[in-house]
Amino acid sequence: MSDHNVFAGAQWRVPPVSEQSDVAGSQWFVCRGSLAVDKAQGRLLNIAVDSKYWLYVNGKLVVREGGLKRGPVPDGSYYDEVDVSSFVHAGDNTIAVLVWHLGRHGFSHRDSGMPGLLMDAVGGAVCDWKVKKHPAYFDAGYVRDGYRLPESSIGFDARQAHAEWFEPDFDDAEWAESVLSGKAGAMPWGSLEKRPVPQWSWEKPCEYEQVDVHDDGIGYTVYRCRLPHNTFFVPCLEIGQDGWKSAAGSAIEIIPTLVSNCLKAVYIACEGDQSFEFPAWLAGDEVVYRVPKDISVRKLSYRETAYPAELLEPFSCDDPELNRFCEMAQRTLLLTMRDNFMDCPCRERAQWPGDFVIQHAQLPYAMRSEGLMLARKALRELFRWQRPDGSLYGPVPEGNWKMELPAQMLAVVSSYGPWLYAMH
Repeated sequence: MSDHNVFAGAQWRVPPVSEQSDVAGSQWFVCRGSLAVDKAQGRLLNIAVDSKYWLYVNGKLVVREGGLKRGPVPDGSYYDEVDVSSFVHAGDNTIAVLVWHLGRHGFSHRDSGMPGLLMDAVGGAVCDWKVKKHPAYFDAGYVRDGYRLPESSIGFDARQAHAEWFEPDFDDAEWAESVLSGKAGAMPWGSLEKRPVPQWSWEKPCEYEQVDVHDDGIGYTVYRCRLPHNTFFVPCLEIGQDGWKSAAGSAIEIIPTLVSNCLKAVYIACEGDQSFEFPAWLAGDEVVYRVPKDISVRKLSYRETAYPAELLEPFSCDDPELNRFCEMAQRTLLLTMRDNFMDCPCRERAQWPGDFVIQHAQLPYAMRSEGLMLARKALRELFRWQRPDGSLYGPVPEGNWKMELPAQMLAVVSSYGPWLYAMH
């Protein structure tokens, strides 16, 4: 099942030891390289990372949150095939990649223990890589215990940011050259398989539906922001300093209000007017921004994201409550879908087998065929992660869960599993 051959001309790029420090825990790296393109070729890029990436070509964002959590099998990883035809020109092109190494196990991810980037072009050549640990990103800690999640809360210190590091004319002369660590087959990422689901959908930034503002009495202004529905979103902000007092070093906390939420976002301001969009998603229908008094808020907004499935027209009848119920059920199903099916996107993001059989049974009535791609991925993972003795367990993929849940696995192998998938 391995697709290593698509990386036949590629070498695994890892940050120099001086940039890695401790590879455990959440870390961010920026990588810059060049892509030589022939007039008729070199339009596809094959990209593998541990764990997520953001791809820029000639200064334009091409992929937002690429990559899937590991893995298709216990020692394997996924890779993306990306069409960059509309972003490249004949000759040399600038490739820039932001890489997020989650750096820890979770109920939906098995950490490889090593950040890195593997990229190859179909008919082209990718070379001259420079890499640097991004100094602005940091682990912001959890709202509450997040041991189930491989993701960490994201902090960003704007005082340490690399301005326009992804632009073609950015000077990376002081960046270190990446370490060449052998061909794809020598990586700690194991076998590589092509991503079986589409890239995520992303909406344009929107202002919140409703914003309530109050003073908390201890030096912060609290903005309670209402989204139109429970959703996946990335928070955005535009701020400045309030009057004569500098806002540099002041920290804004952004926390969804869901009771079981574990993740948050933290932004540390620099001097002057500034704007920022966090790269990774949170979940909820309300979010709170805790803003220090020395910061002047210009605008708060969000960008919605989702699994890329086209929703069907929901069931309707002459009972408004039943119509509303069906609409909410459809949206709830969509909220259980991302890298894998999951039960709670704010706390676990884990593909529990007993939840999956209920979720995938609803797919043909709620959305078009893109949803069944995720069901196929789930079934393949559940059966290919079986132990050497043949027993099945879940959730998988995983890095810190080993128990068997017999009732849930029996539900998967019943008519609610492969049979129902095949009929659909």
